[in-house]
Amino acid sequence: MQLINNDLLDVDTTTDATTMNTGIAQDELERIEGYKGIYRATHAFPEPKKLSFAAEFGIEAFATIIAAIGAITLASISTGSVFLVRTIDFLAHYNIPENVQQVLGWIAMIAALGSVEGYLSARGIWNGKNRGTSSVSRIGMVAAFLISCLAGIANSLQLVNTVPEPLQATLNWALVAASGIGATILTYYGSENFGTIFYSWKSKLDETHRHFQEEIDAWNIKFQNDYRAKGRSRIFGLESFREDRPMPEARKATSKVQESVKRYLTERGLSAWDIGPGSQGHTVTPRAICAELGLTSPQDQSNVRTALTRLRNEERHPA
Repeated sequence: MQLINNDLLDVDTTTDATTMNTGIAQDELERIEGYKGIYRATHAFPEPKKLSFAAEFGIEAFATIIAAIGAITLASISTGSVFLVRTIDFLAHYNIPENVQQVLGWIAMIAALGSVEGYLSARGIWNGKNRGTSSVSRIGMVAAFLISCLAGIANSLQLVNTVPEPLQATLNWALVAASGIGATILTYYGSENFGTIFYSWKSKLDETHRHFQEEIDAWNIKFQNDYRAKGRSRIFGLESFREDRPMPEARKATSKVQESVKRYLTERGLSAWDIGPGSQGHTVTPRAICAELGLTSPQDQSNVRTALTRLRNEERHPA
């Protein structure tokens, strides 16, 4: 009979203890999920705030977007038409077939739009997104006012029966210069404000998501506290978690044995992984430790096995 007890004492209980701990953890997780449904029925779970682009930014944002698109379109028409016409005229000078002239002219126009207006627009949007705040450009304001005023004057001159030729020519040249230069300026600054708007929109979305996540975290903390304080005892009839709960005598005894075993291993330069049954080639067995520590009762011997299992879980397995 003594031999049987010694063999049982030398059995490695790591696998059994791990399986038992996994089962306990799984049961606890199932209880937590079950109580979460009860708690959620009486404590509303946070809902994400719904944002509306129109409500957040209003008509100002739409006006800015329309202005940017209009400036890009105006500058694109001017740039593209010039490259289209000049390319066709250039090819016609060398008697290039007409169909080739048209194809190459359109290619030149598209390439010009992408390289010139596309670059200005992309750079403006990039700067607006990085800066994050709208800027009021005096040059852009002057260009917009000048183009609008000159266009209005040129159109209103139709009401005058006789317009001096020098005045008409001056107004025409002024309108050409203002629209040519001003459209390019407005393209850049309009794109910049366009990028600023979407930066602000993204910032609002990120802030709303962060606030929603904080509400979820706060809800989970309250739920966990409620489960620990009431759920385990009232719903599942288990002992609630209390940090001031006195340690049971059996647990005190196990902790005391674990300290003795840990001290024993430290003094001899061993780890818990060095201890095991002799049948597996271990030179130090749990039975030998019990003998040296004077632990003879069955409960003490069981505590030694438990202590070794806990120490193995705390230590890293040797490679």
